[in-house]
This record gives sequence, structure tokens and C-alpha cells, in this order.
Amino acid sequence: MLEKLLKFKSWNSVFLFFIISTIALYYIFSHFINLSDADGYFHLAIAKLYYQQGFIDKLNWARFSIMSQHFGDKDFLFHVFLIPFVNFLPQNIGIPLVSSLLAALVLTTIYYLCLKSIGPRSWIIPLWLILTSANFAVRLTQLKAELFAIVILIFITWAVSHKKYLNALILTSAYCLCYSAYHIPLGLALLWFFSLGIFYKEWDFKIVISILLGSFIGLFLHPGFPSNLIVWYFQYISFLQFHTELTLPPELFPLTSANILIQNWGWFVGLWIIWRSSEKKYEEKTEAFREQIFFIVNAFVFILLFIFMQRFVTYVVPLTTFAVIFTMQKRGLILGAQTRLPGQRIMPFWLSFGFCLLLGISVCQYTYATLNRYGVFTQHYQENWNSFSHELKKGSKVAAPILSSHTYVWAAPQADYLCELDPVFMAKLFPELFEKQLDIWSGDEPDVPLVVKAYLKSDYVAFSNDLSEVDLYERLMNDPRVKLKHDNLDSLFEIESNNKNFVLDWMTISPYLKLPLEKRKILLYGTNYPRLSAEGERSIEGYIDGLRSNPNDSSASFVHFQDVDRPIKVTYELSCYGACKFWHNDQLVFSTNTPAKAILGHGVTFTLMLDQGPQIFTVQTFSYRKHLGFYLLERNKHEVLH
Repeated sequence: MLEKLLKFKSWNSVFLFFIISTIALYYIFSHFINLSDADGYFHLAIAKLYYQQGFIDKLNWARFSIMSQHFGDKDFLFHVFLIPFVNFLPQNIGIPLVSSLLAALVLTTIYYLCLKSIGPRSWIIPLWLILTSANFAVRLTQLKAELFAIVILIFITWAVSHKKYLNALILTSAYCLCYSAYHIPLGLALLWFFSLGIFYKEWDFKIVISILLGSFIGLFLHPGFPSNLIVWYFQYISFLQFHTELTLPPELFPLTSANILIQNWGWFVGLWIIWRSSEKKYEEKTEAFREQIFFIVNAFVFILLFIFMQRFVTYVVPLTTFAVIFTMQKRGLILGAQTRLPGQRIMPFWLSFGFCLLLGISVCQYTYATLNRYGVFTQHYQENWNSFSHELKKGSKVAAPILSSHTYVWAAPQADYLCELDPVFMAKLFPELFEKQLDIWSGDEPDVPLVVKAYLKSDYVAFSNDLSEVDLYERLMNDPRVKLKHDNLDSLFEIESNNKNFVLDWMTISPYLKLPLEKRKILLYGTNYPRLSAEGERSIEGYIDGLRSNPNDSSASFVHFQDVDRPIKVTYELSCYGACKFWHNDQLVFSTNTPAKAILGHGVTFTLMLDQGPQIFTVQTFSYRKHLGFYLLERNKHEVLH
């Protein structure tokens, strides 16, 4: 295949198309302020890390992940390809340049195969795809290894269809070195094999053998072997077990039928125009049946996958287009000068297709709106990241959402985070911690400093302000155990062991007893609230968790004894997760049915005059959203002067 490619008489036009498309795309990408996908920053950070340290197989950025012990770089060749653009060129040149090269490579591959199939008008096909399919156009802007993968997969299909099995073996090895979905070529090879056997009685075992050998060679040549297989197992096998429990990015969910139509309708119309513009040039090419059936199989597989996950549009658009084009080739058709319209009418191809592209303006507007929503044109990202990085020392332990940490490893690579790329890498090994960090980012976790410090072993909390729940930001802003270090497009909080003003020593009593109780009955029926045992945990805890002693109850009652040496005036804040009541001695101070979700600053603030002698505080609280507990925080205190 490669020899034939070099001898192809139109090679100059292919090279020229690549250069022109690269220049045009570079002009577009150079106006992007940020990447359209957070994963791209992770890939750039790995390329920079490789240049500094060489290949690594333990990723400190992902402390609570399989990658902390088995990085097994699933996109190895892609990261190697990025090295010169990240390390030898200014950021504002290298990033748009590598992005434009990758996108141009995809478009040139499409142009090359179309040129060989339907003639010289093929240059219009790549242009049509990016102008009329918003899904496909947006994916082309993203710095992902799958852009490499789709190109290699197309040439694998081409090589096998032409019985160039050695080329297919080499290309499959490259595929397994640059992309994690090692199973895709082998799965397609089996479908090609059975399709040929069933429909054409041609049982070509060399198809499966060449792809299988290529896969084995690529996997074993990987510098991270066998970690690459371990990561593959987690990403594709364990994912099936955990996917219902994971917080997944939008690309792993299906699009609605309406969205598919709105974002791709120009492509659908264009497919119809191409088919109706075909004209007979040759006799039917019976020898071209392999290209036809192989690309039809490819299209069918990825259309099914696209129905469940929108990310596969990167494959669906070119492969379905090829299925149509190679069907035309088998029938001896090329792209003609006329379009056959209903009712025996005809229209010049340039007019019908030009009309299709013109109508695609609405699709382009959707592409622009999507990129704008992804933050591509948002100002001040670099200033935000510089300030963020300045606050973190080397080795700082940061708890951050997985999606945000993709950019943090680029902005602040000196720190260590929780997990990278895929949440299943954490969910599989650390299910309890995975659930705890999800509760933090959702705003449901009442005692964020404790969970971050004691369980996630982190000193900082970081998150993107456009991704986090408002509750999380407000929880941290009003908590004396937390110090705000950076507040811009992202927020960074430092956790401090400063819980001296929280009232923490309580006794629990049955929620069925009538309150308030005399001290004698409290001592008779009450039990000590179980404080945390580890010293590091005791110095940071502040939330009184009713589920710790009453895990099955919907309400809980707590009593606190306090001896006062001299009369004082104290201002408290009581912030319960659900409804609550508070008594001072035998007096009901207040009762509220409004849940404060245990957010400090959202609770009830009140002032008590405490006379000299013993004092009794009683709290009754009720469950809300599966949480049962409260904070009692001393906000202000001073002596009463007589």
C-alpha cells in the first residue's frame, strides 16, 4: 500500500491539500485562546513530563488511581508526537500548530481515499464534512489521540481490503501504541472475516491473523507493558461494571435524535446529493467489493456505538461517507457534474452542493456556539493558571475533580492530584474514597475539610468555578478550618487544623425521649458521642454526625455540658443539615424547619448569656438527603462586665 501511495500520480495534490488545510486550520486554531477539551491539557502535560524525565510508569498526579502504580500510557505514540511542539516552540505557536496538523491529517486522509474512488472533485468532501457536521468539526478541534487512531484505522481497512497484510500488521501495531482501544481493529477484523465468508464465500484467515499479530506486537513493544493491559482492563472491562455509578463526561452519553439532526443535517443532505450526483464512468468493479463491504461494516459498527455514545461521531462521519463512496466505486460511479433531483429534474452539482454548504451556515453557528461554551474564547485562563500555580509548592497534595485536574497538571504540574482521565481508575480501586469525593463536588458532603484531610490525604481543595456546585464554594468560604488561596476561574482552598471554636463533645440520647431532659436522666440514658480516634482526624473534625451513632434513625438528639467560670456572652451558629431545635438548659431557644444543609453561614446565629456554673445545650435534628447532623460553632465570645 505504501509503495503504491508514493507512486500515485496525484500524490502532489494530496501533499498540497495537506499543506493548504494545515495553514487554514492553523489560522483558525491560532485564534483559540484555550483548548476545546480538558483532556488535551493532560496530553500536553504528559509530553512535557516525558521530555523532562523520560518514560514513566507511575503517575504521581493520580494518587488514588490505578495509574499511580501502572500508568501504562495508553496513548504513548501520541504523547511522543507532542513532545517537540510542547517543549521546543512557544505555547501560542506549538499548540495551535499541532492541533492543525492532526486535524489536517484526518481531512487529508479523507481526501486521499475519495480521490482514489470518485475522482478529482474529492477536495469538496473534507470541506463539506467540517462545514455541515458540527459534531465532527468540534471533535477535530480537540487534541485527542483518537484523531491519530481514526487515520490509522482507515488505512488498516484500506490495506486489508487490498490484501496488504504486512502493511495492516504494521499499522495495527502503531494503532496499539498510540491509542487505548486495542480491541477495535481485532473486533472489526473478525466482522470483516465473517462478512466476506458469509456473503462472498471467501474465508480469508489472513485478515484476522495479520491484525492479531499486529496487536500482539504493538502491545508487547509498548514500553509500559504489561501496565498498558492493566489500564485497558480497567478502562474497558471494569467500566462495564461501574459505569452506572460514575460521573461521566457528556461525550459518553447519547445525543437525542433532534440534536443529531440539528448538528448534522447538512451532512445528511450532502450524502444524498453525492449519491444523486454520481455518474457511470466504468463497468462495475467486482474486485472493489472488499473496500465496499469493509467500510460498510465499519460504518455499521460505529453508527451503533454512536447511538449510545456521541464521542463516536469522529468515526461515524468519515466511515459512513466512505461506505457511500466505495459503494459508488464498486458500481463504477464517479462524482459527476449534475445532480438528479426528484421529478426527473437536474441541477448542476456545484449549485446543489453549494446550496448544501450555504445552508450549513446554521451548523457552523452551532459549532461556534459549542466551542464558545467549552471556553475556547474565554479570556484570562493563563493569568488564572499562573496565580493558581503560584500558590502550590512542589509535592502539594490537592483534591480536585477529575475533569478539572486535567488542566491542573498542565497549569501546576508540581502538585499531586487524585485521579486523571477516567473515573473508573479510582472507582475500581478506591470505591469508598471515590464516593466521598463525589459527595464533595456535588456539594452534599457536610464536613469537606475532614474528608479532604483525613481520607483523601490532601491539604488543598481545588475546582473550576463553572463546574462545581455553589454549595461547595459556600461551605468552604465560611469554614474557619479553610483558607482561600486563589479565587478566579478556579478556586483553591487550603485546609488548616483549626477546629478549636467548634463544640465537639456531646452525648447522644434516644430521639424518642421528650426534650429537654434533666441532667440526671441525661447521664442515665445518654452515651458519649463517638469522636474520631486518630489525632489528625480529631484536630480537623467539626461536624457532629448523627449517623455515626444512629445510622438507621431519621432524627437524633445530642446534649453538651459546659461549665462556665465567669459570666460570658457568646454568639453561636448552629447549622444543621435538616430541620432542628435548640435548647439552652430547659428553654427552647429556636426551632427551624428550613434545612441549612450544614453549610456554615447558612445556619441560625444566636447569642446566649451564660451565667457562672453548669450549662446544658440540647440539639435535636432531623435527616435530610440521607444526612443527619449539625455544626455548632462559637463565632464570638466576651466576658460580661458588671
